[in-house]
Amino acid sequence: MKSVLKKAPALIFATIVALIAIGFSSCEEDDTELLKSLDNELYGRWELQYGSSENVTGYTFFSDGTAMQTIYGQDRSWQWRVENSSIVFYVEGGEESDPLRYKVHGRQLFLWSEEIDDWGAPMTKIW
Repeated sequence: MKSVLKKAPALIFATIVALIAIGFSSCEEDDTELLKSLDNELYGRWELQYGSSENVTGYTFFSDGTAMQTIYGQDRSWQWRVENSSIVFYVEGGEESDPLRYKVHGRQLFLWSEEIDDWGAPMTKIW
């Protein structure tokens, strides 16, 4: 019994190290899956300006799966991914948006508009 008690700290330490290693490996898998679901053509800032500089609508897509949506100078943070040539926005632990079809032509991003049943006005890539 005394030999088991002497080995207890070593067993606890080994268990903690194993749990940490498992946690890191699962993070790497999550990161890899996230990168597979992103489109690097979208990375950067896309804007559509209506008249004055205050009337800007746009998106900024980051390679870590986060995005910033700007509507008339107001920013909203999202998570994003691509599924079947569509962008899906979501908040962690929350609901997802409907898929938003898109296409990129050079420095222009087109988003499908269900309201007009056509591609909307193009956003220009700023950076």
